[in-house]
Amino acid sequence: MPRYAIIDSDTASDDTIAILLASKFFKLLGITIVAGNVKFENEIKNALFTVEYFNLDVPVFIGSSRPIMGKWSTVEEVHGNNGIGDWKIEEPKISPEKEHAIDAIIRLSKEYEGELEILAVSPLTNLALAYLKDPTIVKRIKKVWIMGGAFSRGNTTPIAEFNFWVDPEAA
Repeated sequence: MPRYAIIDSDTASDDTIAILLASKFFKLLGITIVAGNVKFENEIKNALFTVEYFNLDVPVFIGSSRPIMGKWSTVEEVHGNNGIGDWKIEEPKISPEKEHAIDAIIRLSKEYEGELEILAVSPLTNLALAYLKDPTIVKRIKKVWIMGGAFSRGNTTPIAEFNFWVDPEAA
């Protein structure tokens, strides 16, 4: 039986690998972009490039371009100015979907009720906003896998991991 997933991503170098790996284990129903690692337009371009480069049949949905509250901070010093180590990439030939990521998450949770898994490898802004728009979404999603939090030491501050630190209200 296939496993269905959405990847919620702030597409930088680590997420491009996550997308490729996930495509081997899940039927990816979408990549939803959220403000995180680098400039938002670079995250969108990186997601589209990844889909195109690896010949994946996965729609890309643009989501929240800022945290729920507070100032958005990026980490180009970690991922390079463009998010993928300043590797020069071509402009993608494909375009993102017109549907907003939050609406796509809600819609897909209805279409794949009880089967949809969310792979959140980014700040949780899109998921929090989807929940605020439709609280019943939690009953329809099978699992949410989160890359976030810190057990002993954070990667952004001594106690905070980036994805939770950049939008703590969403987490």
